[in-house]
Amino acid sequence: MLAMSLGTGLVLAPRIDAIRDRTPGTVASLPDTDPSKIEFGRLHGLSNALMLVTLVAGVGLFWVEMKDQ
Repeated sequence: MLAMSLGTGLVLAPRIDAIRDRTPGTVASLPDTDPSKIEFGRLHGLSNALMLVTLVAGVGLFWVEMKDQ
């Protein structure tokens, strides 16, 4: 869980921020075929997926610890 959180925070988030910084206006205003918008969508989706896996793993760990007598 820590590795996924660090990967998201230290690798993906800076790349997402870089796309936001170099985009005039919002990323959503770019055409759907724009390479920056496509890359942003891919990175954002990957970031969300990793955070979801982290959340599910945390809940699973909590559940296992609650079952441990």
